[in-house]
Amino acid sequence: MWIFEVSEWFRLLEQEPSKTKLKRSTPKIIWRVIFNIVNFSKTKSLYRDGMAPMVKSTSRPKWQRLPPKNVYYYRCPDHRKNYVMSFAFCFDREEDIYQFAYCYPYTYTRFQHYLDGLQKRNMDYFFREQLGQSVQQRQLDLLTITSPEDKSDLENSVMQKKIKIPKLSLNHIEEDGEVKDYGEEDLQLRHLKRPEGRKPSEVAHKSIEAVVARLEKQNGLSLGHGTCPEEVFVEASPGTEDMDSLEDAVVPRALYEELLRNYQQQQEEMRHLQQELERTRRQLVQQAKKLKEYGALVSEMKELRDLNRRLQDVLLLRLGSDNLREGAEKKVVFITGRVHPGETPSSFVCQGIIDFLISQHPIAHVLREHLVFKIAPMLNPDGVYLGNYRCSLMGFDLNRHWLDPSPWAHPTLHGVKQLIIQMYNDPKTSLEFYIDIHAHSTMMNGFMYGNIFEDEERFQRQAIFPKLLCQNAEDFSYSSTSFNRDAVKAGTGRRFLGGLLDHTSYCYTLEVSFYSYIIGGTTAAVPYTEEACILGGSPQAWASPHPAENMKLGRNVARTFLDYYRLNPLVEKVAIPVPRLRKEKPPPYKYPFLRGPASNHPNGKGDKKSSVSHRDPSNSF
Repeated sequence: MWIFEVSEWFRLLEQEPSKTKLKRSTPKIIWRVIFNIVNFSKTKSLYRDGMAPMVKSTSRPKWQRLPPKNVYYYRCPDHRKNYVMSFAFCFDREEDIYQFAYCYPYTYTRFQHYLDGLQKRNMDYFFREQLGQSVQQRQLDLLTITSPEDKSDLENSVMQKKIKIPKLSLNHIEEDGEVKDYGEEDLQLRHLKRPEGRKPSEVAHKSIEAVVARLEKQNGLSLGHGTCPEEVFVEASPGTEDMDSLEDAVVPRALYEELLRNYQQQQEEMRHLQQELERTRRQLVQQAKKLKEYGALVSEMKELRDLNRRLQDVLLLRLGSDNLREGAEKKVVFITGRVHPGETPSSFVCQGIIDFLISQHPIAHVLREHLVFKIAPMLNPDGVYLGNYRCSLMGFDLNRHWLDPSPWAHPTLHGVKQLIIQMYNDPKTSLEFYIDIHAHSTMMNGFMYGNIFEDEERFQRQAIFPKLLCQNAEDFSYSSTSFNRDAVKAGTGRRFLGGLLDHTSYCYTLEVSFYSYIIGGTTAAVPYTEEACILGGSPQAWASPHPAENMKLGRNVARTFLDYYRLNPLVEKVAIPVPRLRKEKPPPYKYPFLRGPASNHPNGKGDKKSSVSHRDPSNSF
């Protein structure tokens, strides 16, 4: 039995069993090993709901989950009554190196390669900059995704480009589109130029023809004088100077007959070849006409596409969104992730958001035209690089130091906070959203944490975005979403910025399960996979109208911003109902008994965690 002491996140590397110090009884024995991961502190765990560690090996490089039946989560008295996760594994290949992980890994190196690949694409609406450095001098990347201010519609430049049709000579096509009839004398393709003079093959052909003709003439004259068939005949080619010296030569009759047969066969082959060339010429003429019609059709389709996209802008935005008109102040959406380095699903969700925003999807195009997305995908690069689960290099939980981050102990957090304060003080900038992406180790589905405000209207409006996200993503649970003001969360980004920003800004913590989601109306857990559910899928799946195919949380978060800005002006003016895709129970709300000044910070010693049942704030619109 091998024992590894880790806190929560783990990634183990095992060499082949034959290199261990364990003794082998036979060369082909299968090694069965029980791993014990000790010192878990939480009573509730997804390991009790079917979650299992990940494994891959040299010969099987794709991460896959172990069978849940081989995983156990229990309290152990030998470890100060903390919990232990044990799993059994059989090593079946001696030459392989095995790796085990808590969840799908997302390393700092992989993140840098991903950003390098985006930067090499030279997209004018994607900008990468270094906001600061960590304690170990790893860079803190800040991404800006928005259309340039001096840039017109992206598709207009494409629509103005004329299609290039292959340059075929259409001299044989009249203005009315009819094909000229050249008869049987001219069977050459009109786009081919004849060289000056005759080709060597033409000379040889004429020479053979002249020889055969004179042989036939000489043959008829000789036969008239009663000459025997075995006698020979003389023929010369008057068409060439090379044949003048052969006038006195004798030609056997057998050779003459063979030449005659060959000549007749060549004439027949030439007739077939000319017919094929004529058919080919007529086919090329028809294809040229079709290409001309196709070019006109493509131009018309591009014009219709441009008109359609303009109509989408009008229908989706300008009919119901006064606050996204050109000339208004810049509206900024700020997204952060990976402040806790072990919560790797947050990086997959963040990458899904980025991939969608830089895509050519019509919704992504509209969002780039009207919003500015600021994304800091990895707030704790040192912790990610070192393999920590929750803390930084110096042992700090960065998500508890937003109130007063140190420029030397928490440099990445300090840099992000200064940037947000700078944008908040800029009168030309409106920071609309702040979303911090995390992963949850005890709950399924995606859900959000929001703040509680003394202003009832603001408290109700902040429930709009989670409600819309629940409609777009079936792996997001509105019933698990909660709004609180716990004292222990005072140092988080959601709590601090929620108290700092004005009533037009909304701050959320987006949580995604380490393991799985449950679709409404069912009880079966669907495990998340790296490709299908978290990253956001392929561009073809983005356009799918079926909700069952739209379970990509990262992409759906980005799509929800368009729905929000389409409905938000109406919501602010009148109370309208928000439709539901499926029945969801109202989320739990934690609300303080005592009302004080409009602040999101704890009220000193008397401010303790308390909650009362509160009605669903979304029911009023």
